[in-house]
Amino acid sequence: MSCSKNTVDSYQSDNEIDFNGSMGNKYKHLYNYLFIGSILIGATASLDTMINLIDSAFALMAIPTMLATIILAPKVMKEAKIYSKKLKNSGD
Repeated sequence: MSCSKNTVDSYQSDNEIDFNGSMGNKYKHLYNYLFIGSILIGATASLDTMINLIDSAFALMAIPTMLATIILAPKVMKEAKIYSKKLKNSGD
């Protein structure tokens, strides 16, 4: 039991530090409320509901990744061609 409590405590602490880094200390209490709320929802909701919620969160995280990939692809290709030319010329 103490191992699982330590895991939850360290998980909450690490994520709280990440949240504070991105949102600032002003909203530190907000993270604590969200964390406790997620525990309550996870403990009372059905397994199917939780799996759907987690799958939805993963899908939402993919949106900014795909947008960044699409937006940055031309720049990456341009730099890759420049790098390839430099690499080719250095071998001569």
